[in-house]
Amino acid sequence: MIFTNKLKFSFRPAAAVFFSLAALAIFNIQGQSPQMSVSPQAIRIPAGMAVLTREVQPLPGRVRIGNLKAVLIGAPIDGDRGSWTLSEIANLRKAAAVLRANNVNVREFYTPQNDWAAIKEASRGAQFLLYRGHGVYDGSQPPRKVGGFALKSGFFSGDQIKSDLQLAPGAIIMLYGCFTAGNSGFDMGLIDEREAKRRVAMYSLPFMEMRASGYYANWFGDAFASFLSSLFDGKTLGESYKSYNDFNAQSVSYDVHPQASGKKMWVDHDNWDHKIVYNNAFVGEPEKNLLQLFGGQTPQPIPEPVPTPNPQPGPQPNPNPSPQNDPVSSGDCISAGESRLLSLIMDYRRSRGLRAVPVSRSLSRVARMHARDLSENPPRGECNMHSWSSSTKWSACCYTPNHARSQCMWNKPRELSRYPGNGYEISYGGSMHADPEGALHGWQGSTGHNSVIINAGIWSSHPWGAIGAGIVGGYAVVWFGEETDPEGPAQACR
Repeated sequence: MIFTNKLKFSFRPAAAVFFSLAALAIFNIQGQSPQMSVSPQAIRIPAGMAVLTREVQPLPGRVRIGNLKAVLIGAPIDGDRGSWTLSEIANLRKAAAVLRANNVNVREFYTPQNDWAAIKEASRGAQFLLYRGHGVYDGSQPPRKVGGFALKSGFFSGDQIKSDLQLAPGAIIMLYGCFTAGNSGFDMGLIDEREAKRRVAMYSLPFMEMRASGYYANWFGDAFASFLSSLFDGKTLGESYKSYNDFNAQSVSYDVHPQASGKKMWVDHDNWDHKIVYNNAFVGEPEKNLLQLFGGQTPQPIPEPVPTPNPQPGPQPNPNPSPQNDPVSSGDCISAGESRLLSLIMDYRRSRGLRAVPVSRSLSRVARMHARDLSENPPRGECNMHSWSSSTKWSACCYTPNHARSQCMWNKPRELSRYPGNGYEISYGGSMHADPEGALHGWQGSTGHNSVIINAGIWSSHPWGAIGAGIVGGYAVVWFGEETDPEGPAQACR
């Protein structure tokens, strides 16, 4: 046993010794150069910052790439079954759900299942490597050297990771742990930007030397799922880093990696309880995206069937909508994003020699209500994005690919407004933030959706007399109708 300014325990491969102090495991390997240890003080995210995290829905994005592999490692933090360990494993499982929603083959190694030989085999050719556990350093304060994984089966240095893991070229790395993004649990508020960058550069270097294209290091639980969702929505590596809700354009420092040629290095920090904490970093090629790195198909929207027009009239419109459906109280003005989407659609139609479609107050209201419903109650199972949740404001339905419940869509404008005709919807979703350009680009790449927009195919005999758009969170929807809206045009939000 060694006594220094902090308590350490020897670690022997044949008989691992585990000791808990302040809900944190502390290890030390003797006989190796350099020594490898983990921080003697836990990472504590202030309660006020924790509210920034949010659930990321495991939905398929617009990018379609086959034969992708991911390896997720959940290491012991406060033991195999400690609350902190289990919490970080739960965060990894959320990231795994996003990966699986995008057809990635996921292998998970959660403590005590941290066998290095199995991880080595699974990592062969993997495009994604995710780790949540202790960050590793040499035991000195301040640390002279940082890097590596602290697994149930022992410590594995950055050099050993580089030697043993044969990841795919362009692989994307995501790490949670002390030192990975700059700070550790024992020196929050005590290091400057220069020291934070030194640590990030050192921790990321083995992965850059393995030809990784991106290294993300972040202390928040939802960050990995958020980054992945953005990447599969077609965003670049840099855009995905910036799209995370804790990113601050005012505080981030843009630099280059001092040793990895051509790699950018971005380091960001928060102010936690009046302490500067470096907890969010990116290293790599921010201009690249998944398609450029791994091939695949042009970004597409989530496939949503478009129903054949219904030749039969539906129910009559409600002449006296309830208060929640009142045009004023429902907030059916057009937001800047919705206005942008409608403008893009009109420009596209004009490029095809088609006239603009009047923007409808009624259909705008229906679109906004449905986009909000999708954002708050994402459809599950066989129910696609034309479905509506259970609510006192509208009739619920599960819209299935066979169009058995097409009337649910067609009738909604009459149900929720004074619009007299059928409504036809195209929908887009699966990212954290739906953008107008991405939505239209996706629809243009889908024959069924594109035909609705430009009155092609079965829609050529259905000239549009009204249109409305809604964008909320990761969802964008556009509604079309043949009849003129008696409520008149929608106005821009002020």
